[in-house]
Amino acid sequence: MQLIKDKITPTFVNVKQKVITITLLLFFLCHTFMFMVIRLNFEVNRDRLAELFCVNKDEPMTMCYGSCYLNDQLKKEAEKKSSEKNTLTEQIQLDNSPKTLSIKVFNADIPNTHFYPDYSNIYKFLFEFEITHPPRLLA
Repeated sequence: MQLIKDKITPTFVNVKQKVITITLLLFFLCHTFMFMVIRLNFEVNRDRLAELFCVNKDEPMTMCYGSCYLNDQLKKEAEKKSSEKNTLTEQIQLDNSPKTLSIKVFNADIPNTHFYPDYSNIYKFLFEFEITHPPRLLA
């Protein structure tokens, strides 16, 4: 029984993660491409939108064909996005402002002590001042 449960649980978790990922991806893509979605909806339903929502539908010689409705929808979406940007900017500016100012002063005098008392310096650096030349050929 435990083996069956162990085999089912990871698959369910993977499916759950995939569903959440795809849902969030679709949400962000729809929000990003909202202007294209509005334009596509307008092109598909142009006749019906012109008949129902056109401002100048009573005038006999208008060449609007519902583009006034499209312009109105695009303006609303642009205003919504600009208001979201302004709200986000104001929120960031408020969050970055310092609440309190504190200055910490510390004593920089470090006592002259050995930090590694077990360390023994057994290395000696012997620098040779005389430069040795390569051997010469005797002829």
